[in-house]
Amino acid sequence: MHPLHLEGKWRLQAHGRSLVLPKQAGEKASHVWLKGFLWYLYLPQFPLAQVEKPIGHRFKPDVVAFAETCHRYPAQLPVFWAEAGQVTLQKLETLFRQFPATHFAIAKWGNLGPWSELLRKSVVLSRRRAPVDLLFFPEDSLERFVTGSGEIQLELEQVLVLRL
Repeated sequence: MHPLHLEGKWRLQAHGRSLVLPKQAGEKASHVWLKGFLWYLYLPQFPLAQVEKPIGHRFKPDVVAFAETCHRYPAQLPVFWAEAGQVTLQKLETLFRQFPATHFAIAKWGNLGPWSELLRKSVVLSRRRAPVDLLFFPEDSLERFVTGSGEIQLELEQVLVLRL
């Protein structure tokens, strides 16, 4: 068995930390990898980032960080929220409106599609006080950015397409 793969899970190494990402039934492998890449890329800026952490909001973020280790929404708002893969513009606009001071990242696999134009046209963005990042990962991201031992080697500039 490849050192990255456990039964139904992937193990990643990043910034001296380890992360085990479970793959849910019916979940695309690309979705699991996007969550891992997002965690890796934003961990230096948000060292308390967690993957698939329920926070008490009606939406569960793929990656989230709070300013302190002990948190409970709505008493404390997330400082970072990331969505990986499929997400609707309506959901994003709702989140942008509810959390204007939260840094958001949206990661997509493959081609750019209409996302940069859709986000640029969003009227909700004018009220934001924190950035929204749009990231696109090429189809060969696993070969390019993940070593055989599970260490991610990736820089934000390699995949960041747009910061609003």
